[in-house]
Amino acid sequence: MKKLIHILIIFCMLAFLGSQYMAQNGNVLSVFAQTETGTVLEEEDVAAEDGNEPAITSVDKVDFSDTHEDAFDAEWSEADAISIQLNGDSISAENESVVIDGTTVTIVTAGSYLIQGKLNDGQIVVNSEDEGPIKLILNNVEITDSKNAAIMIENADKAIIILADGSTNILNDASETANEATDENRADAALYSKADLSIYGSGSLVVNGNYKEGISVKDGLIIGSGDITIQAVEDGIYGKDYLVVGDGRVTVTAGKDGLKSENEDDTSQGFIEIRGGEINITSDGDSISAGTDIRISGGTIHLSGGGGSSVNPNEEISGKGIKASGTIQIDGGTISVDASDDAIHSDTKVIINDGSFSLASGDDGIHADNEIEINNGQILIKQSEEGIESAVITINSGTIDITSKDDGMNASDGSGEERMGPGGSDFFGGRGMGQRPVYRGQAPENMDAVQNPIAPQSPDINSGENQSASSIMLTINGGLIIVNAGGDGLDSNGSIGMSGGTVLVNGPTNSGNGSLDYMGTFDLSGGTVVAVGSAGMAQGSSADSSQNSIMMNFDAVQEANTLFSILDQNGNVVLAFEPVKQYQSVFLTTPVLKAGETYTVRLGGTCSGTEQDHLYTDGTVIDGTVYTTFEMAEGTTQIGTFAGRGMMRK
Repeated sequence: MKKLIHILIIFCMLAFLGSQYMAQNGNVLSVFAQTETGTVLEEEDVAAEDGNEPAITSVDKVDFSDTHEDAFDAEWSEADAISIQLNGDSISAENESVVIDGTTVTIVTAGSYLIQGKLNDGQIVVNSEDEGPIKLILNNVEITDSKNAAIMIENADKAIIILADGSTNILNDASETANEATDENRADAALYSKADLSIYGSGSLVVNGNYKEGISVKDGLIIGSGDITIQAVEDGIYGKDYLVVGDGRVTVTAGKDGLKSENEDDTSQGFIEIRGGEINITSDGDSISAGTDIRISGGTIHLSGGGGSSVNPNEEISGKGIKASGTIQIDGGTISVDASDDAIHSDTKVIINDGSFSLASGDDGIHADNEIEINNGQILIKQSEEGIESAVITINSGTIDITSKDDGMNASDGSGEERMGPGGSDFFGGRGMGQRPVYRGQAPENMDAVQNPIAPQSPDINSGENQSASSIMLTINGGLIIVNAGGDGLDSNGSIGMSGGTVLVNGPTNSGNGSLDYMGTFDLSGGTVVAVGSAGMAQGSSADSSQNSIMMNFDAVQEANTLFSILDQNGNVVLAFEPVKQYQSVFLTTPVLKAGETYTVRLGGTCSGTEQDHLYTDGTVIDGTVYTTFEMAEGTTQIGTFAGRGMMRK
């Protein structure tokens, strides 16, 4: 309800601003969409094309190319580097660019510095007004500081840490309890920078953030390469303006978030980009969290957030895998997530163009408040409450395999409202509870299984008038979607549209849910659907859909793995499906179903054809029993008894 109120308030504000602006400036309006926290994320340009219908386009505010990255950042020459030797309880360096005070060394001039050795209790400080980068080449360095950060970048045009080939480097700060001298100047990380920071090299870096964070950068942070291991009491790696991982290996164990970027003062900053490398994160909070956008184009990413999917989501601590206030766009990579909360979550939009995913969640597999668009990829959601949830869901291509305790796909604004069908009628045109349709065709052995190929003549519950927001939509244009749902298989608080692809639903076994469930319409114009489940809330496509379909409610519950098959008048398999759970209702459609032709339904037996995800589209059915024979009608052919839907849970 809270989200619904926010949506209504924003809608009213935009409508008012639009009328005022257009009255003064014609028909073009520029508005900004805000989150509940007030962060500006997107700009919408609304231009009337024909004087009636506006065309809306979104322009992201984040520029991922706006970083401090330079092609020469990782280059250095030992001949040009100033040497700093750490000697346990002392430091030696012979250059005026280096100021030594006990076990603290301060670098004041731009240039390259080769650092070696160990400090038992000391610190490296960078404090330079020069233009140009300061490069710290770490070659088997171990630094522990009992009062502050092991390395502190106080001031620099840009700082670069290079991990020398074959080197192992360790940075430690002290815990809060061990540091009685803590004051307001205490840095919150073992590696701390107020300037832009980059990390490169083929060596390794171990950072133990015993006070709070492991690495904390108050500008932008780029990890270009290296083997980096972080253990932190709070956040593992933080970049205020942005955090970019180009390559290398990053391993984080964090008491709060793993990778984090957030800039409350600049809404074009606070983004995370991952281009490649190997990332392994175990976090008590979110594994990856951005204040604006996240973009992933490659890499191998393993995330465990909030204790994993076996832990109930914590209302006080977010335990998501990948979380952003803005858009999450994934163009490639291999991503596995095990999270107590959503595996992938955006307050606005998720776009998946490619990649391989293995997701386990204590809540949603993939969630966006506004929109989810999937254009390709291999997506396995192996555990979830709800698999994919957003107000608008569009599937264009890819393979999606969902296991969910509740809904498999849920197009919803999050209001969680229940809606009553008109008069408690079922979607086949208002027949009362238990009333049977007119029987036509060869009778099955049990007369409870009957069929009526005539389209509904009374009002259709699927019209959805005054029941749902027109903006809520599940659209399937292509791809392979496999759903095993404890609740509704495909659920929309608005409408469903399908023009292509294949959808296989092993739906609920309880009568309070359906393999298909929607409040508006299901406009079916192409593709293949086999949706099986309980009969109490069964729905099929809308009566005026252009592609033919069959809706069957069997006279008895069929056991799991009981094959049902549709054969044409020549005995060829149109399709056969072997549900993984017990079922009593089947909705199926495929472009080859032709009105006027005779088809046979068989139950049981085996199919000799090629099987993919329990679906057969060729071969011969061996054994089994003829259930019924019927003539296909235009639209939906109904077979069986359909009880009233009554209260529909959303």
